[in-house]
Amino acid sequence: MAVPQSKPFDSGKILSAFGGDSSLETSFDRSGSVSGNLDESIALSSLKELIAAGDHRLDPILGTITDAARQLTGASGAALAMWKEGAMVCRARSGDKAPVLGAQLSAETGISGECLRTGKIQHCADTESDGLVDAEVCRSLGLRSIAVLPIQGWRGINGILEVFSAQPAAFTEHNLALLQQLAALAERARAAQPHGASSAEPKLPSAIEKPQTSALLPASDRFRDMAQMRRRHLLSLPLALPVPQPLAP
Repeated sequence: MAVPQSKPFDSGKILSAFGGDSSLETSFDRSGSVSGNLDESIALSSLKELIAAGDHRLDPILGTITDAARQLTGASGAALAMWKEGAMVCRARSGDKAPVLGAQLSAETGISGECLRTGKIQHCADTESDGLVDAEVCRSLGLRSIAVLPIQGWRGINGILEVFSAQPAAFTEHNLALLQQLAALAERARAAQPHGASSAEPKLPSAIEKPQTSALLPASDRFRDMAQMRRRHLLSLPLALPVPQPLAP
């Protein structure tokens, strides 16, 4: 059975995200690609430029990354989910086989849950013989191959990128390596969000981090004041001189 190879990527979303920059379109033409198409390297470099440009509209960028994941791997569908209020929620989708936006993905069971639990790529080459997937459900959806990749942040897993195919053994090692790069770009886009605007789980306070109130001085000031008070106390004590002892007769 023929395995789908990487395909040219439709540049429409990237160009629109850049505001239709003609200089970018010209550079695409100079690359030798067919007009309106991008190869993998150009798609990745364009996404990097888009994120580095400081565009803070996260969902359109995630949508472009997800569309790239589907088109460049020849998948039937792709989805990208991130944490939101304790649930793994679909933030971007591409293709007919993808879950709807806002759908909650299982974070504890199945192939998605296994990826979140282990932080490792989960690759199902055939849904008919993989214990991590529900074969009956996949059959009803017309799915035979699934790959799930973690979106790894410096504090843990912030989401997952999934691709689906109606063909068994659809995704190659090259495809998985490409998807890893796209997942890393999704995390870079999330991390570039203004404070409080990202979809990652809020940071839990450390056990050694104590809230300070306006009535309390910072710890460094308190320790300095305590040291000064102790020094003044020691200086106020009378100097103890040795008492002379009488000589023995």
